Amino acid sequence: MLALCGPARPETREGARTTGRFVPEPLSHTTQGRGPLGLLGVDSVGYTVADLDAATAFFTHVLGAEVVETSDETSADHTGHWPPGAERTRRVVLRTGPTANCELSQCGTNALHRRPPLNSDIGGHHLAFYVDDVDTAAAYLSRQPGVTLMGEPETITAGPIAGDRWLYFGTPIGIQMELIHMPDGSLPYEAQTAARRAAPGHLRWHDRP
Repeated sequence: MLALCGPARPETREGARTTGRFVPEPLSHTTQGRGPLGLLGVDSVGYTVADLDAATAFFTHVLGAEVVETSDETSADHTGHWPPGAERTRRVVLRTGPTANCELSQCGTNALHRRPPLNSDIGGHHLAFYVDDVDTAAAYLSRQPGVTLMGEPETITAGPIAGDRWLYFGTPIGIQMELIHMPDGSLPYEAQTAARRAAPGHLRWHDRP
């Protein structure tokens, strides 16, 4: 199982307690978010997949994610982005780190596009996981069915994130992913701004309320 890195508390969504949604401790006690939006943080990142069972198995058994909540009810379309017959029929939310959630959805058979977007397409994407050791994680993934490593692990040697060790990989569920490990606290960009990629201190995967 991949060693994903990630104090927290369960959050409430739409009036019902959703056990397992975790928010960093500083956000839990923040009374005012940033800017006019009142931004506290990212709740989740969502992806549509062709086979929700296979995608959930990959996230849990291969990546080490944890199921938070599931739903098998067809969602009404209030956005105009789901053509008739392509509405979302199933979903699962997975905890993918101390403060990160990933929402996977499966839609009806009339979905228009079955090919995942390229990185150069509008909406192109990849999902990056911070791990203990990129090389160890890459060796593990190379033995997993359907996973394709896109080269060898590399270290960025110049620029604002010099020291970043990374590797892209393809998955059997159609989502391109990345492994990263950065020396936070000694990255070059930190000398130019007070902004930081992550809060100081150690957030632990197994923290619970």
